[in-house]
Amino acid sequence: MKKINTSQSKRTSFLIWLMFLGGVLISMPVKAQSTVSELQQLINDVPANGTKVLDLGGRTYQQADLLEITGGRNITLKNGTLLRNNFYSPGTFVHVMDSYLTLESVVVDGNEKNKDTRGPLISLISSELTVKAGTIIKNNDIIGKVTAGGVKVDGSSSFVMTGGEIYGCYDYDMGQVYVAKGGQFTMTGGTIRSVCTEGNATIGGSAKITSYFRLNGELSSDAFFCLGKCNSYLENIGKRRCHCRDSCGWIHFDNC
Repeated sequence: MKKINTSQSKRTSFLIWLMFLGGVLISMPVKAQSTVSELQQLINDVPANGTKVLDLGGRTYQQADLLEITGGRNITLKNGTLLRNNFYSPGTFVHVMDSYLTLESVVVDGNEKNKDTRGPLISLISSELTVKAGTIIKNNDIIGKVTAGGVKVDGSSSFVMTGGEIYGCYDYDMGQVYVAKGGQFTMTGGTIRSVCTEGNATIGGSAKITSYFRLNGELSSDAFFCLGKCNSYLENIGKRRCHCRDSCGWIHFDNC
């Protein structure tokens, strides 16, 4: 009788088992990746109506979808970058509804590779946004007359800017910041290229608006009157004080 080579038999059996296992793994359905980003999950983990300071630790969080802050949450984002992925499909990038968002030393980057987007980088609905020093909101190549390339403030929201910059957000003469009727905008520091408001606005301190400020959607004679008393279209607010009145409400240039 021929002696069986047990070691060779074991190797053959092991190879057959590996081939079988590989076939099973290949045939198994691939688990879909979670549609909730890491940053979105950190926000979702905050209870409704809860308050949380999220220090991003200098990291860049890429978003392939809308970042939402809802449920009455009061979220502060510090020290990091929110980068919108290339080929991003939704219009708005950061959507705040019935909640509060504070940005401090945060870059909100719409990604210059994205073209023809259809919404602002940040949209507020019945919410409050505070932008502090070190924050940059930039790069939104919108298409058509989208109201606001940077921040859109609806009629029941408010936006307070004490520092930072908003630039590279195409506005099609509708403002990098747009404030709907009933909304509130207060700017005491930082730099913006353009503002268009149908609501109330208070601008003073070290605030700089480098291109134009539109009242009720149009540059009215009242706007020209006030802008004429400031240097370079509010680029360096100071010296005198004036109040503009428009059908949409009072516009205060505190230190004009």
